[in-house]
Amino acid sequence: MAKVHLVGISHGAYIALRLAATAPQQVSQLVLCSIGHDSHAYVRQITHAWQQILRHSDLKTMAWAMLPLVFGKRFLKQNQEIVDKIIAAIAARNHTEGLMAHFNAISAYPPPEAYVRSIQCPTLVISGSDDPIVSHRDARQLAEDCHGRYEMFPQTGHSVPAEAPALFQQLIFDFFNQP
Repeated sequence: MAKVHLVGISHGAYIALRLAATAPQQVSQLVLCSIGHDSHAYVRQITHAWQQILRHSDLKTMAWAMLPLVFGKRFLKQNQEIVDKIIAAIAARNHTEGLMAHFNAISAYPPPEAYVRSIQCPTLVISGSDDPIVSHRDARQLAEDCHGRYEMFPQTGHSVPAEAPALFQQLIFDFFNQP
């Protein structure tokens, strides 16, 4: 079986980290974005708050509550004229039951330290300097724990690929194509 290059973003980074740790023969390189060494408890609190919003309100209200945590200040300022469209798109593309199941799954993830010692492949950890969920210190610590490389995107929040897509793509391309 051929090895894969694996990219995980936010909650997907937990899944990618676990796969790379439990099936190292399948992963040749690993990119983890918007995840930190010690942010697990905080992420659980945030997802619990979002679940409460969904229980007592609607998808649009939950999307408005998520907005300042998911996107950085610069992105929101630069895109203020389309924020209503972003909220509408989030609400239209999701379903309450699916998001509740998703948030339950996130809350059940083991913390990253459960897997970092088992990572055997080259690893790149990426974070945004303005991410209110994952601090750059936590992301840097995760990179060190994985014996990997760390990159911080300036003036970027939690949604690094959405906020700086060209830079994100180039960094990953360069990482995957390094000798």
